[in-house]
Amino acid sequence: MTYSYRKFTWLVMIMTCVLFGVYSYFVIFHKILFMNIRYPEWAHVIEYVNTSNDPKSNVIAIGDSRTKAGFIARQFDSENYKSINLAMSGASPIEGYFTVKKYIENNGAPEHLIIGYAPPLLTIPYSYLNTVKYGFLEAEEYEEVLETATRLNDLQIIGDIDYMDYRLYTGKYLTDLINGVLEQRWQINLFAEKMLVQEQGHRYMGRAKGSSQLSYESKQSEFVHSKVINEYFVRTLLLANENNVKVYWYTSPLNQGSVDAMAVGYADAYHEYMRNISDDYGLNILSEINVMPDEKFGDPDHIYLGAPEVTDYIKSRFLELNQDG
Repeated sequence: MTYSYRKFTWLVMIMTCVLFGVYSYFVIFHKILFMNIRYPEWAHVIEYVNTSNDPKSNVIAIGDSRTKAGFIARQFDSENYKSINLAMSGASPIEGYFTVKKYIENNGAPEHLIIGYAPPLLTIPYSYLNTVKYGFLEAEEYEEVLETATRLNDLQIIGDIDYMDYRLYTGKYLTDLINGVLEQRWQINLFAEKMLVQEQGHRYMGRAKGSSQLSYESKQSEFVHSKVINEYFVRTLLLANENNVKVYWYTSPLNQGSVDAMAVGYADAYHEYMRNISDDYGLNILSEINVMPDEKFGDPDHIYLGAPEVTDYIKSRFLELNQDG
């Protein structure tokens, strides 16, 4: 009886270890099958910047979900320009810097870089947790971000997030895995992955035929840039300058209600910050805070039916600055 009990105990332990190993391998290397709907965007960027692409894009766009939805790469392209939309939902200039850095390392420098982040994402990251959970950076890069935040005494971005927790304690993905199975996320994510490649990185967010609800800007009492985010924004511009990359900034449109609801001085502070960046680092500003009709939006923060118009505007200003018809 004792022998059988010990044998059973060892069998249970071995099976537990095997199952945990299989589970850990799955959640680390197959996130596309269960993570939330944003993950395919990040996975697409990880794959693209770490691969030598042919033909290469001579125009790349980075930014957040507003740029993801508003910049239609295929519409922007012409005989002389091939573009790729490498913006990601919830991303800040921190991820943007590493996106450009890795792209240059594996593909050489593009000729042009278009950048667009919502003003709130220059004040505090929307979710650094996604950067960790999605495995967007390498270990030494997470350490670099932490060291930079510590040096600047601006740890708000990091909070209590430890990237090693999501490498050593894979149980942290259990809730995501359960939700992924219950919601059958692999169907949506695999389709999204395919479409991101087909559409050169472009992806719509909200798809309502209009929105008069207020954007995130209206919830902020003032515009004060984050020291950490400013650091990585400046690093991106310096990297571009070192590689002779011409850089452009585009501020995505808001509906009229959102602009009217902004705190007094918010827009002025944002515009002053961008002008200073432009003067110091040669950034070409394509637009300031601007308005489009409610019916052009798919949700309070993202353009939908207005995306072709936004892309046409970016293209026209871009060609104007490059004296190319």
